[in-house]
Amino acid sequence: MSAVTLGGELRTESGDGGLVDGWVDGLVDSLVGGAGGVVSLALMEAVVARFCAGFDPGLLTASEASAVVPRLSVVERQITAARGSTARRVDGSSVWKHRGFRSSAEWMAATTGDAVSASAGLLAAARQLESLPATAEAFAAGAVSLQAAREIAGAVAVDPTAEAGLLAVAAKGDHRQLVDSAARVRQAARSAEDETARHARLRARRFARTRTDADGLVVLHAGFAPKDWAPFAARLQRATDAEFARARREGRRDSPDAYAADALLAMLATTTHPPAPTADDPPPTVPAVPVKAEVLVLVDAISLQRGYARGGERCEIVGVGPVSVEWVRELLPEAIVHALVHDGVDITTYAPIRKPRAGRVGSSEKRVAPGR
Repeated sequence: MSAVTLGGELRTESGDGGLVDGWVDGLVDSLVGGAGGVVSLALMEAVVARFCAGFDPGLLTASEASAVVPRLSVVERQITAARGSTARRVDGSSVWKHRGFRSSAEWMAATTGDAVSASAGLLAAARQLESLPATAEAFAAGAVSLQAAREIAGAVAVDPTAEAGLLAVAAKGDHRQLVDSAARVRQAARSAEDETARHARLRARRFARTRTDADGLVVLHAGFAPKDWAPFAARLQRATDAEFARARREGRRDSPDAYAADALLAMLATTTHPPAPTADDPPPTVPAVPVKAEVLVLVDAISLQRGYARGGERCEIVGVGPVSVEWVRELLPEAIVHALVHDGVDITTYAPIRKPRAGRVGSSEKRVAPGR
């Protein structure tokens, strides 16, 4: 007979049940020898094995299942944190070398069956968290995920004062918001020279490659520096929106990724070079005119006025990530830049930015309703 415990209720296929939360703690204490006892690994393995063997999600309603998933995620994070800190003990020793592995990540991958990259990521997080007790505690308690812990650690490495604020963001459960907040912390910690060096470093890592998967689908994988990609991000989004609208008119429903793929192919088709002209071809009647890209910038009002962002202030390309105010100025001759001016709470002004005069950023402003 399968059983599911949800909250304090034990329910079985036959409908029998009883309250269990009232005596779970007492049961655990009796097994480990009192409230101060330590749950052994063998006991934990037995309990988890018994739970998984008897767990039947088919006994749950959809609403109940939606409540179970985050609770299981907390348990998964706790186990992952314990596994990472334990593997860190091996990482700091020579055990993996004596067993013939080239790295501790390779040893861990062979031991767990995970990819080497995943093992390396967990070990890197364990190393980083050794100097971040608050984040390490939140990870061990299951309050933050491995990915969130790594985002926080990366930002705190450049700004040690940011840990508490980023943990508060992570507690909200919005990973995208945490990534953006961590990126802003790193951005604020860089000087103008650091920003130039970072762009050069990221640009040196640019790539574009294709492969064919087992089913014959051609897969495109690419990476660009944010400054290089930003002028095209807004164009791709507009083209994706156009593909979405066209699909609706034609009665088709596809995934957002499918619309983005159609949009990218359409953009590539419009930029494909025509065949080389021959002597019989008539001369072109309309000269080619380069089209300026459009960029949407979200920037704090004070940063826009000052010309650079300080700690906690925002200047980012929507859909791309944080950039420097100075770079936005450099982009002006090459693109049409639209700014959404942020006052720290709401977006208050829409400002198409024109080419600056005498080093000042100019714009023709249009007030918009807060929150738009």
